[in-house]
Amino acid sequence: MLLFGSSVCAQGQLQFSAPWGPHAIGFKVVHLVDSSRSWNDGHDPLTGAAVTAMPERPLQVLLWYPASAAGKPMVYSDYLALLASEDGAVNDRDLIQRVVVGQIQAWAGADPLSGYQAIAAQPVHATTAATPAAGPLPLVIYAPSDSNASFEDDVLCEYLASHGYIVISTSSRGAHLPYMTNAQMPVDLANTRAQAADIGVLIGQAAMLAAVDTNKIAVLGYSWGGMASTFAATTDDRIKLLVELDGSVRYYPKLLVMAPDITPDRIQVPLLFFADQEDPLTPNKNNKPGSFIDRIQHADVTTIWLRDMQHDDLTSDSLRFGNDHPHGPATAQQRSESYSWIARYTLAFLDAHFKDDPSAKTFLGTTPETQGVPAGMFVKMHRASRGPAPSLQDFAQHLGKAGFDHSTTVYADYHHAHPDFSLTQDQLEPWISALVHLHDFQRALGLAKLGIFIAPKRSNAWMDLAYVDDMLHQPAQALHAFQQALRFDPGNAYARAQVRRLGRTD
Repeated sequence: MLLFGSSVCAQGQLQFSAPWGPHAIGFKVVHLVDSSRSWNDGHDPLTGAAVTAMPERPLQVLLWYPASAAGKPMVYSDYLALLASEDGAVNDRDLIQRVVVGQIQAWAGADPLSGYQAIAAQPVHATTAATPAAGPLPLVIYAPSDSNASFEDDVLCEYLASHGYIVISTSSRGAHLPYMTNAQMPVDLANTRAQAADIGVLIGQAAMLAAVDTNKIAVLGYSWGGMASTFAATTDDRIKLLVELDGSVRYYPKLLVMAPDITPDRIQVPLLFFADQEDPLTPNKNNKPGSFIDRIQHADVTTIWLRDMQHDDLTSDSLRFGNDHPHGPATAQQRSESYSWIARYTLAFLDAHFKDDPSAKTFLGTTPETQGVPAGMFVKMHRASRGPAPSLQDFAQHLGKAGFDHSTTVYADYHHAHPDFSLTQDQLEPWISALVHLHDFQRALGLAKLGIFIAPKRSNAWMDLAYVDDMLHQPAQALHAFQQALRFDPGNAYARAQVRRLGRTD
């Protein structure tokens, strides 16, 4: 074991070399419940025993933040102690100690326990009760891997906090069970959606903090946390950046097939993706052709292949408690160096987009070797966005700029630029109805005319136009539209009655 003195923060075999930022690091734990979701059916999911607590979903939230002054020092075992309180605050010191000892023993395996105990007793960079730095500051949500703890990548979370980012996380757990995946696709899908919903809850809670800049929110996911963060980003427009540490979204296409709403076109925020050594991402070799990541066309995508990193190497926990047993071709020092560069690239990615930092943009825009990365350790590729994906929302923005009275021209141009995009009456009718309810009859008229342009022989389209014309007190136009509706649906009794009404002359 590579052990460090007590003055060195807990790293074990991880020799972290990325430069720490100017801020001291504060750390806080908050226990929340999400009352909108249940956690169990009134019974412990592991033992089956009845529980008396309300079955609301518990969230143990870890928060690292930039501090203007450090607080009370922490050691790594303070993080391990949090494993005892994922379902709520725990004051039983004996229970907490058993949990800490059990986790250290699990890391040690057959190795001597003393080395692991020494690492757990070493200081970390975070401190409790630290004085927060002035905000507002960008927010990073860390999404842990399958069934893992919030602090599995504490070094990276602390590192980002030292550079001016608020970082929050909650552990990875399924919809109703402590574990995330069990090879049953419907269960895995439900659990993934639960973790994605946790990300949304964390964003909502953090948004209430004055120190958080709600316009600068990123999600950083490792392994299955990358899957969950992708799910979150397709539905939550508050998320502006994605970073994935060997995210599972690249490797589980069968699960994505079961989620037809999670499509590459719905990822429209910049993505930084790190891939381990078993997944080459070089221009001449790609063992996952046609994957979800490859099909993202409407976002900037930067991919970095890690020559020296196996999947389990991408968190500080795994590297800290690594051992001297063979672990792929890379040495512990090479893995540590790669991890340190991962931290640098993650920070540069965030700084380039959230702080408009010219040096960060230069760092990302040049080859890794130019920045000092050992030759061949990283292979970096970048694919620029093709622009916004065609969608009803994007079309509405074009229509809003040009004016709804030009709806047919705008639609024709938009469809020409995006041949796969089309509108149906089922999409237009609720849109028209919503505008009518707002008494926005002119815009409703533009959409109704578009409905005729798209489906000139559809009776319902003429009925929409007739109704809006009638609301605008345009009897001649309304009469013509009702007549056309009756022409294409002779059995339309309402249209027939309106033709009689509007056709009368005094």
